[in-house]
Amino acid sequence: MYPNDQRIILTGCASGMGESTLKAYAVEGANVIGMDVNYESGTKAVASADGQGYKTAGYLHVDVADRDSVEAAFAEAVERLGGQASLR
Repeated sequence: MYPNDQRIILTGCASGMGESTLKAYAVEGANVIGMDVNYESGTKAVASADGQGYKTAGYLHVDVADRDSVEAAFAEAVERLGGQASLR
């Protein structure tokens, strides 16, 4: 189980390994924000993970090929999860 303050941001959460990783983190008790460019699949993956563990999962749309999209999504994730982030 993850410590109560564990916060994870995961890109590529809509399917495959990303979706499995998202669910595993949620089951183990991490607060996790899943991000993906595919809104429909991403929100479904997060909905199936949310409530599976001790903490919560949330979804944010992101296009990793677009720097502005990445910066906006990470800023929102940091706000939701609490804490600080730095993109380099």
